Amino acid sequence: MALKVAFNGWFLRRPDTGSGQYLIHLLEEFRKPEYGVSADVVEPPTQGDVAKLRFEQWEFPKAARGIEAEISLVPYFGSAV
Repeated sequence: MALKVAFNGWFLRRPDTGSGQYLIHLLEEFRKPEYGVSADVVEPPTQGDVAKLRFEQWEFPKAARGIEAEISLVPYFGSAV
C-alpha cells in the first residue's frame, strides 16, 4: 500500500523560481516506483496574494483531507500572518 502524500502545487507553474524547481525535483523523486509513494499535487484555481492565502489556509488543507492524504507537504516557506 502506497503512502499518500498531498503536495501544495502553488509554485508548480513557476519553474523559474527556486520553490518551483524544488517542487519539480521533489515530485520527480517521490514518483519513482521504488519509494511506494502516491504523490498527488493540489494546484490553486487562481493566483494572487489573497488567493494564495486562501489556498494555503483553506483550499489546500481541505483538498488534502478530501484525497485522504497521510502527509501534506508545502515545499516552500509560507509564513502565517
